[in-house]
Amino acid sequence: MTRLIRAELLKVRSTRLWLGLLAGGLVLDAVGVIAVLALAGTAEGARAQIQPITGIEDMQSLVWSGSVLSIFVVVLAATMATAEYRYGTAASTYLATPARWRVLSSKLWAAIPIGFAFGIAGGALPIVIAFAWFAVKAGAMPFGGPVLVAVGEVGVQCAYAAALSVCVGVALRSQLVAILGLLGWALVVEPLAFSLVHSLKRWAPFAGAQGPFGAPDPLLFGRLTAAGLMLAYVATAWYVALWLERRRDV
Repeated sequence: MTRLIRAELLKVRSTRLWLGLLAGGLVLDAVGVIAVLALAGTAEGARAQIQPITGIEDMQSLVWSGSVLSIFVVVLAATMATAEYRYGTAASTYLATPARWRVLSSKLWAAIPIGFAFGIAGGALPIVIAFAWFAVKAGAMPFGGPVLVAVGEVGVQCAYAAALSVCVGVALRSQLVAILGLLGWALVVEPLAFSLVHSLKRWAPFAGAQGPFGAPDPLLFGRLTAAGLMLAYVATAWYVALWLERRRDV
């Protein structure tokens, strides 16, 4: 299994897609953080309900904005799963490793650290930008243990998004369908469902499970329950993907 996981990681490293997605996510993250810092304490910021960064909780909120990297992780993880079918390498992969559960599991275990690394980068960038901002302004940046915890929470969000997306990608096989389906679900279907039935939010695969590892929301479960929900969703998606994969030709 270790060799299979290394092979999956090598597949990702040998392309430029991961680098482009990481760069794009960090640029978007940086733009949002700079905009918040620039507008905080101004009349425009007050109208947009942007509070000045004066305490630990404000810094946590700034760090949680790094969860935007999860969108880019979804694309990368879905590609990890569907590239085998797009480029016709699935047959040779299964000839080398006939046990399909091992192939699927290796993709899953390879996606988790990649997603976590994306999340850590996305969570750490706001701290770096804020440090430079406060240094220029000759002010003291609020910092403490909870801020570092927030960085880890962003990592958890992205690792979960990667794990779930790999399983969905294997189940759907089509790269375009998997990416558009995952992004459409996370960005359109879930928010629309929440606006109609608020109680559904806590059960949502993305916002509901990821949410507790971010800004507090009374509509969501606690972290322990949310972590269990994450495991349940990933395990279910893995089982469904494996069940379908065993019944289809490559």
